Amino acid sequence: TEKETVSAQADQLRQLDRAKSAFFANVSHEFRTPLTLTLGPLDDLQTGLHGPLPVQMAQQVDLARRNAGRVLDLINQILEVARLEAGRTPLRARPLDLGAFVEGLAQPFHQQAERKGLVLDVDPRSVEVYVDPQQLEKAITNLLSNAVKFTPEGGRVLVTVAAEGDAATVAVRDSG
Repeated sequence: TEKETVSAQADQLRQLDRAKSAFFANVSHEFRTPLTLTLGPLDDLQTGLHGPLPVQMAQQVDLARRNAGRVLDLINQILEVARLEAGRTPLRARPLDLGAFVEGLAQPFHQQAERKGLVLDVDPRSVEVYVDPQQLEKAITNLLSNAVKFTPEGGRVLVTVAAEGDAATVAVRDSG
């Protein structure tokens, strides 16, 4: 029957989604080991373990370390998503002033926005919520990063916090 076919297709999609998540988790985990083994020597060079570096070389080591650290952060995010999807990451919710939290997260993006000729406005309305700050931080900083990155010069990024009934909303709007 049609209902059985739809149910079988939905089950296949769920299995495919689980396989995809497992694949990304496995690949990410495999990338993590050599990356960690790369970061160690870079850290040793930065701290001068093998002697002082010429200024230009130290700058290149710092750049390599910063970019390798970014890649490790991305890998960790992929692994975190896989753990969340598998239900293995407990949320650690606590009371939080959402407006102050969002304003603090947006602060580092002001300088980046200025360099691009953008206006970054934040309306940090105080709203008490019960959330996992680490998980929320990932989502909001990702939205802010994309908004600043993809908004053309002279554009505007607006971040608002609102509350209606039992729900709170963080909106990131841009002209990009």
